[in-house]
This record gives sequence, structure tokens and C-alpha cells, in this order.
Amino acid sequence: MKLIKVAEVLEAAASYLDALESEKQADLSSKREQLIAVIGEKYAEATGEDISDDVLRKLSGADTDLLSAFEKFAETSFEKIAELGEPSDRRDLAVPMNKNEAAEVAGERFLDFILGAE
Repeated sequence: MKLIKVAEVLEAAASYLDALESEKQADLSSKREQLIAVIGEKYAEATGEDISDDVLRKLSGADTDLLSAFEKFAETSFEKIAELGEPSDRRDLAVPMNKNEAAEVAGERFLDFILGAE
């Protein structure tokens, strides 16, 4: 009789642990699916193409930490490119056409250097 009660307690403990494990797996699966969706969106935004079903199937088996790392990488790597500004208004110096002009430009630069003018 006592062994039956022990067996019932062990059976209840096993059922409880199985329920906890199932809940944990469901949470991981849900988190994994969310991360895959985010990665897929960012990939599509960056490349204009959807991720293939084969790749999504492979990602669905990946660890959530790995998927989180991919998601962070995708977020930082595929950010929209910032505007780089406008063309410069500064013009290059005229290129001397002969030795005399080159000597004159060199003399002016040297004089500016000595006097500290920029």
C-alpha cells in the first residue's frame, strides 16, 4: 500500500515536471518565432527579398540566443543609410600650366606658410 502511494507521488511529480518543460518549450518556440519574424522583416527591408522557406526552417531550429544575436546584428547592419550631406563648395587650386606658374604658386604657398596665413 505504501509503495502505491510513493508511486502516485512520483507519478504526480513527473507530470508536474513534464508540464513545466512543455510550458518552457512553448515559450521558447514562441520567442523563436517572434525573432525569426523580426529577422525576416529586416532582411526583406535591407535586400528587398524574402528569406526562403528553407532558411526559415533552419532558423526555426536555432537557439534563441543565436537568433537574438542575429536580430541585433540585423538591426545595426541594416539601418537606413543616413544622408551624407551636400557637395563641397570648396574648389581645388588651379593646376599650374608651366614652370613659371608652378614656381609662382610655390612661392605664394611658402610666403603664406612663413606669415602664418591660411
